[in-house]
Amino acid sequence: MKSSKTQQAFETSREAIEQFENYIRYDMPALVNKAVQNKQKNLNFDSSVPAEYVTDVQDSKNDLPEKIYGIIESIMGHLLQTYNGYIEILNKAVSGEATLNDVNTFIPSRITSIYFSAKKELDEQYKDFISEKSS
Repeated sequence: MKSSKTQQAFETSREAIEQFENYIRYDMPALVNKAVQNKQKNLNFDSSVPAEYVTDVQDSKNDLPEKIYGIIESIMGHLLQTYNGYIEILNKAVSGEATLNDVNTFIPSRITSIYFSAKKELDEQYKDFISEKSS
C-alpha cells in the first residue's frame, strides 16, 4: 500500500514540476508578449499558479522518501526563484534598469543543464527506490 502512495506522490510531484516549468518557460513570456502587443500598462501574474504547484508537492512529502523529497523541494525552490526573478527583471525593464535582451535571456539562463541534471537525478533516485523495494 505504501509503494502505491509513494508512486502517486512521486507522479503528482513530477507533474507539478513539469507544469510549473512550462508555466515559466511558455505561459509567462506569452502573457508578456500579449501585454506588449495590446499596449497594456500593467501586467499581473496569477500567484495562485505557483502556489498550487508548491502545495501539490508539499502534500506529497509524507509519502516520499526523504532523499527524493529533498530533490523535489530543491527543484521547486529553483523554479520559484526563476518565477520571482522573471517578475523582478520585468519590473527592472519597465523602469529602464534592464534591457529587452535581459528579459529575453532570463528564463533560458536559469533553466539550464544544472536544472535538467537535477530532474534526471530525481528520476534515477526514484527508479533506485523502486528497485530496492522490489528486491
